[in-house]
Amino acid sequence: MLLAQLLLCSLTGRAVRQHFYLHKYTANDGLPDSYVLQIYQDRQGFLWVGTANGLSRFDGREFVNYGYAAGLPNLTVDCIYEDHNQRIWVGTRNGIAEIKGRKCITYPFDDNQPVSFIFGIEELKNNDLLAFTDKGVYRWNTCQWKKIQLYPGMGNHACRNIIETGKGMFINYGDNLVLRDNGGQYRLLGQHPLARTWYNRLALYDDRLYLSLPDRLVSSGPAGAGLLPTDAGSLFEHTLYNNKIENYFHDSRGRLWMSTEQEGLLVSRKDDEKVITDSFPLTQNLVSDIYEDRDGNIWVGCVDGLLQIREVNYTLFPATRNPLLKDVRNLASAQDNAVIACTGNGLLQFKGDGFGPMPLTYTPSAAAGIARQIVDDWCRDSLGRTWLAMREKKICLLERNRLKDITGITGEAGSKQSSYWRIGFNKVNKKVYLCAQALLYGNEHGLDVFRATGSGQPITRLRGIHCFDNGRVLVNTADRLLMIDMEGRVRDVSRETGTTGSNSFMTFYTEPSGKFWIGYYGGLIRCHWNEQQLPVQELTITVKDGLPQDVVPTLTIDAMGRVWAITGSGLVVVETGTSPTDRPIIHRLSEQMGISYNQWRDARLLTEPGGEVWMSTGDCIFRWDPSLVQFSNAPPATAIEDVQLNLQPTQWSAWADTLYGYRQLPRLAVLPYNQNNLSISYRAPCFSSTSGLEYSYHLEVEDGDVQPKIQAAGWSPATKNNAVSFVKLPPGRYRFTVRARVSDTDWGKPAEVAFMIERPYWQTGWFRLSLVALTAALLSLALYYLIRRIRRKAQIREQLQELELKALRSQMNPHFIYNSLNSIQALVLDNKPEEASLYISKFGRLLRRVLNHSEQSTISLKVELEALEWYLQLEQLRLHVSLQYTIMTSPDIDPDEEGLPPLILQPFAENALWHGLSRKEGERRLDILVKTDNDWLIAEIIDNGIGREQAAAGKVIREANESKGIEISRRRIKEHNGTEEPAPIDIGDLYDPDHRPAGTKVILRIRRKRMLPG
Repeated sequence: MLLAQLLLCSLTGRAVRQHFYLHKYTANDGLPDSYVLQIYQDRQGFLWVGTANGLSRFDGREFVNYGYAAGLPNLTVDCIYEDHNQRIWVGTRNGIAEIKGRKCITYPFDDNQPVSFIFGIEELKNNDLLAFTDKGVYRWNTCQWKKIQLYPGMGNHACRNIIETGKGMFINYGDNLVLRDNGGQYRLLGQHPLARTWYNRLALYDDRLYLSLPDRLVSSGPAGAGLLPTDAGSLFEHTLYNNKIENYFHDSRGRLWMSTEQEGLLVSRKDDEKVITDSFPLTQNLVSDIYEDRDGNIWVGCVDGLLQIREVNYTLFPATRNPLLKDVRNLASAQDNAVIACTGNGLLQFKGDGFGPMPLTYTPSAAAGIARQIVDDWCRDSLGRTWLAMREKKICLLERNRLKDITGITGEAGSKQSSYWRIGFNKVNKKVYLCAQALLYGNEHGLDVFRATGSGQPITRLRGIHCFDNGRVLVNTADRLLMIDMEGRVRDVSRETGTTGSNSFMTFYTEPSGKFWIGYYGGLIRCHWNEQQLPVQELTITVKDGLPQDVVPTLTIDAMGRVWAITGSGLVVVETGTSPTDRPIIHRLSEQMGISYNQWRDARLLTEPGGEVWMSTGDCIFRWDPSLVQFSNAPPATAIEDVQLNLQPTQWSAWADTLYGYRQLPRLAVLPYNQNNLSISYRAPCFSSTSGLEYSYHLEVEDGDVQPKIQAAGWSPATKNNAVSFVKLPPGRYRFTVRARVSDTDWGKPAEVAFMIERPYWQTGWFRLSLVALTAALLSLALYYLIRRIRRKAQIREQLQELELKALRSQMNPHFIYNSLNSIQALVLDNKPEEASLYISKFGRLLRRVLNHSEQSTISLKVELEALEWYLQLEQLRLHVSLQYTIMTSPDIDPDEEGLPPLILQPFAENALWHGLSRKEGERRLDILVKTDNDWLIAEIIDNGIGREQAAAGKVIREANESKGIEISRRRIKEHNGTEEPAPIDIGDLYDPDHRPAGTKVILRIRRKRMLPG
């Protein structure tokens, strides 16, 4: 890599104004060849370079090359163009190729002509893409280049280019210049049959046509008026006449750049087409292309490299032009505000346009050679005199042009010091402070050891010192920063200023507002004085904020309030906001202006009272007018470079329907769940300040099953890495966005790529729906068989219940019927026909009722009680007993709506009649009461018979049958209730006051069931 600084204005005098910075890139920097033929910048800002040995893409830091391995049809690249679809086309000596990713795809010409040179590729206003070749003009037609004829009879004639204007289309055939107007009519503007390169290059700038001829450059009026050499004005007649013009370019600042065979590269002033002001002597005066990028850089393609030319705005005073400036150690200001350069050749003073020896007179104690000593520091006192602290243990006082050696004022305290490196003047107490073995202070008559008020201790291990307008003095020692107040008290202010733990040298500079800056081996710190007149840190700037390095050996402030600081890697200009929270903007000035220096820690800065900023770098001195130092702050745009699956090159056509741009990246990639490891690389082209470039990215989750830490993540911290990987991303729809900035810009336009990771089939909606449907079907089938089984069991259970009921009836009914028939027979034999007829009538009614409800599992309470009453009446007739009975229900019962098993009360009434009342003497009574208890019917059957104990003595034969009947009734009630609890039947004995048996009480608990109407 070659770094050159071209000095382009007049070399007379001693000051040289440098207008341009030049940097040359060659094959040693990564170009495929140093012979550059074509330069082009695409929409994303990348610079494409065509060479004699391949194609290259440049982002300001790295060249990416294309050759035969990438599919380039020929290594000589004469033409590069990007169309509105962001396709990059490359014209070579053996056809035209399209860049697709890292490959070049070549398409044929439809007429099979052996095209060997592509003059240019251009898209017309109607989006037709044309190629201008040595075999005519071709139009792109989907998959091939189709021959067209722009001018009759010139179909196979070489065509260099066309220009579309409001007047029509200008066609340049090299030896013929044609205008096809908007009506389709042709006009031959010029013809030179003997030279096919007579009309060399036709271009349109600012609505004016320019045309280069072999010996001159001509320009038309607006829209092409007066283009021919006979009626057009020749430009730069005195310079270019008979000077062969190879190329030209009109930049955005109104300057014309021209390359000639005799004088190399020439440039005019802004909007000046008569006088050429500057020239660039080249190794070989062969320029193939001149181009301007969007940042204003001029790029020149030469036979020996790619030149980057940028305008700069400083004045340079190099030792190569003034040998006295060799070995510049420091810069100082004299009594008349003149700038003094402290060099190995003595003190030099700036006057007019350069530096010369300072006319000094010496006191008898000062030898002439003292002025050649290294000046480490200086200060101005209240009388305007300049104090110089010299490395060789000397202190000098410069008053106008008289240099006085006053080293003796240090006395014995300074005699042991090997050098004096820092000095300062306190404007309040009029004292000079000097860093020696211990801190000294005093005046030109003598310096004493400073001792702190109170402790009386001296200050040692000194590194630096600075005096402030409020009378305070800051002293930088090897391990802390101390403050001396007006009373001489010393206080450690390391914590307040944020310099705790620093053992480096510090430099200080005070703003006009009273705030001050500290530069040290930890960056930059801005402080202010609080109400107690203590320094307080308010802003810190380090490499994290964009400083090239944290080492800051010297700094100054210009008239615009900007901080100029030397770091270990170069000169920066810092702009800060009004609030401490505002992000500082750091301009890497030395990098942007091409200033290189290997020993930046030895550089020095000075702001003269007039406001200009000076810098010394060994053998050069630079001067800036701060008002001319302006920064564009245009942020860099970012481009997605590549997206890979599983760290492997990926053909995205397999994962996306649409690819865009020459990189062939997907607009939306749809990936299966197991292809979820992505690597994304990105770049931001930047051709001014590349070392401060940093990126920040954001992965946005639009929907999906994503961990909260990914979903909530914002922009990543700024980093210099230009790639990021995501591993095992969960299913979802993602949008990756990345942006870039340099240290002196905001974030630029971001780039983005979208992709979607599908859920595994077992997490998809269709699968879940199918699974739900299948499960529902299986459950329905299982439920069907379960219900069927339950119904079958229920049917069996009901059949059993019916059988049990029928069995009970079969036990009760035959006996009852037999007894009833015997009773009827007895009445007939006793000649009681009326009673027999009544008995038969009631018996028939009861029998019909029993038969009607024999197939029902539930009957109403009303029907049950009616049947029970008919039964009791028949038994009363049959037994010929006097029976008093009552059948009652509680008022809250509607007998028509309460349901219970049929004939559930009759067995217990029968037991009461047969066993309790039939053998009782005297009054016989049976009471039946039905009442409610919440969800239960409570049926009480009470008789005043002989009791169960006496009845048991006479029913040995029937005991088993009775127990079986009660058990069947209990099971029937349990089935009806659907529960074991409470107990369905309770039987208890009743006693009189003398504890003699007085009857039996049966309680039935039956769950209430509402009878449906009908």
